[in-house]
Amino acid sequence: MTTEQQTTQRAWPGSGVGPGKFEAAKSLKLLYGNVQSLWSKIGELELMSSEIKPDIIILTKTWLNQSINNASICLQGYEIIPNLRNDRGETAGGVGGGLLVYVRAGLQIVPEKNPSKFYQYSCFSIMTKGAKHHYFNILTPKYWNGQP
Repeated sequence: MTTEQQTTQRAWPGSGVGPGKFEAAKSLKLLYGNVQSLWSKIGELELMSSEIKPDIIILTKTWLNQSINNASICLQGYEIIPNLRNDRGETAGGVGGGLLVYVRAGLQIVPEKNPSKFYQYSCFSIMTKGAKHHYFNILTPKYWNGQP
């Protein structure tokens, strides 16, 4: 492997989801989207992710429900971390909510439990050489009354 390749490769030692050291890459590419029905836009997201090549894709308003399994919304080269998929269960078909995080295969993140009063949220962290970085995906609908 050349020096140039080493500086662009994202290396995350260890196996499975867990803390790792951010070794070679100088930055992470994040893609965020308020998708309002991932199911109807999965082809568009597949194309966008193959062109942009983000390390992490953070989505809100996925409108997914338990009848849509992870295999039917998978993206080539990405993993869905189960603790970071949050479907809205109290509405017809999940319409109006839902959170999802895709992670580039091989990139290790740590889903975090973070007690919160937000309506829907997920939290994860990434360890770098110098610090632990926390990322939050929060959805609060306009009619939310402050109750979890």
